[in-house]
Amino acid sequence: MFVRLLLIGAGAAFLSNAATVSSQITFNKDVLPVMQKRCQACHRPGEVAPMSFLTYKDVRPWAKAIREAVLTRKMPPWFADPHYGKFANDRSLNKDEIATIISWWTQVRAKATRRTLHRQSNGWMAGVLASLTWFLRCRTISMCPPPAQLNTSTS
Repeated sequence: MFVRLLLIGAGAAFLSNAATVSSQITFNKDVLPVMQKRCQACHRPGEVAPMSFLTYKDVRPWAKAIREAVLTRKMPPWFADPHYGKFANDRSLNKDEIATIISWWTQVRAKATRRTLHRQSNGWMAGVLASLTWFLRCRTISMCPPPAQLNTSTS
């Protein structure tokens, strides 16, 4: 009985882990195929678009702009009226492709926010420690400038 429960628990943990991993959107596996199919005809060196979307390094700085252009359906440009039929060269993004790009942007943004918060906390703490060290050193060595010499202007 114990072994059966242990196997069921291990199986459930494996399936939940597999579901979590598969829900992660990656650039190379999920976003790049969309870029290749819908964007890279124009977004490549020597073509009409001003920036290249061939690699993650090319696309990442434009992630926010891509998100906005995709949500507003500004990109990819397609001006044919869908009331007149379905066109073979339609580059419009479908709902799944839009969801993929938005999910990827959300993950990129979350990672950048965590990184920024980590840097800010380190920077803040480093500043506090440096100020405290300077204050303690000045008090023990009596090398602090008198308060009148400190720059206290608020302008």
